[in-house]
Amino acid sequence: MKKYVIFSLLFLAVTISGCSKKVTNENYPVGDYVAPVDLQEEAVATTTPTQDNVVLEATTTDKIYKDTEKQISINFVDGYEKYNNNMILFGPLGNALESPVGDNSQVHIYQLETVNYKSAKEIIKNYDITPITTVEPTIVKIGNFEVVKYAEGGMCEERTLEVMGTKYNYRFSADGCHNNQEIDFNYLTETIKQLRVLE
Repeated sequence: MKKYVIFSLLFLAVTISGCSKKVTNENYPVGDYVAPVDLQEEAVATTTPTQDNVVLEATTTDKIYKDTEKQISINFVDGYEKYNNNMILFGPLGNALESPVGDNSQVHIYQLETVNYKSAKEIIKNYDITPITTVEPTIVKIGNFEVVKYAEGGMCEERTLEVMGTKYNYRFSADGCHNNQEIDFNYLTETIKQLRVLE
């Protein structure tokens, strides 16, 4: 038994002393521990906006989306991608939430869904408040638009600002997994200020 304990301690000492060796290779920075290059790149690729670095101002990637059938024209300052006939993904890029492990796919983290018109009062009246409702529906003004603001929790909190149009409503939302509530509602508000409803 003594031999086993002595051998274990000796093995541990050799292992620890070997780990403290500095790494000096042009592929790795100097330091006690360095992640392999592929893990370093993954860390960079998975960075998402935070309260300190979220961008609300126009950038050089300004993109104007216009759909006369849906009566909408909007400048998505951080770009957009048409998902289907009724939904557009827009805003900064972040990790795709349903990607397989190790997949660094990036997607726009905000959504715009076009739905049939309902008045703000009708939305509030028919809203089903549940234990996971985190922001009860309220009417707010953004520019000249009447907007219903609400949020529901769960694994991530879905945050929504629904703009009343004439023929359609425009449901701006965030999945709540990338930023805090304040950042998401502020970003959606700034985006709505870029909206024009076409007659």
